[in-house]
Amino acid sequence: MFTLTLPSNQKIDIDGKDVLRIRDTTFNDHPGKAKTLVDWKIRSLVMEGSVSVAASSKIDQPKLALLHLPGGKPVWFNGAKASGPIFIPSTDLGDGCNSGFEMGNTRILVNESPDLVAKVIKEAGGEVLPLPKGTVLESLTNTVEEWLSTGEVWR
Repeated sequence: MFTLTLPSNQKIDIDGKDVLRIRDTTFNDHPGKAKTLVDWKIRSLVMEGSVSVAASSKIDQPKLALLHLPGGKPVWFNGAKASGPIFIPSTDLGDGCNSGFEMGNTRILVNESPDLVAKVIKEAGGEVLPLPKGTVLESLTNTVEEWLSTGEVWR
């Protein structure tokens, strides 16, 4: 259990075992002064830096995994609840995006290769999916599925 600070200066206690994902805040999070987004029982924006939050989480969750978003920023996640690598349509590849994985209805695009994503997820006890192939039919199918998806995408 560790304590984090909300932008209102209210303190919250989090059990590291409940943490799903950690990353730096982005403009789209409307972070105000908050530095880090933590998905646990709820989504929280907190004042502490992501490296510090991840270190505190790792005490209770030693298999907390680390990959990097396409821009190079770290994203920590409960690898046991992740599945991947997933197929990434060519429209999303490039600009640092080389692969991705899923957690629930959230697709997380990452800089690492599909092979490395598979290795990290396997080491953390998650579900390793067959390495994605990039045929035109698969690309079209996955693009349509993405358009119809109501899930969230982290970039």
